[in-house]
Parts: sequence; structure tokens; C-alpha cells
Amino acid sequence: MMLNELIATAIGEVGIAWFDFYSIGTSALGLDYFYSIFLLFFL
Repeated sequence: MMLNELIATAIGEVGIAWFDFYSIGTSALGLDYFYSIFLLFFL
């Protein structure tokens, strides 16, 4: 979750809303860390 917040802050307010949305879904699946790394390479 911390990593998502740091990335979102770098992206901006839109990024924060976007990551908040994905954090809910990925956390439910236990893929929060995986998606953080994945999105780092593809954003």
C-alpha cells in the first residue's frame, strides 16, 4: 500500500484516484504488490 501511495503521489491527483481504485481490487486478490511492480514498468 505504501508503494502505491508513493507512485500515485508522483503521478498526481488523477493517479491517486486511479491507484485507490486498483488498490481495492488488487488487495482483495492479494496482488497488491504484484500490480505495483507491474504498473511501474507499464505506466
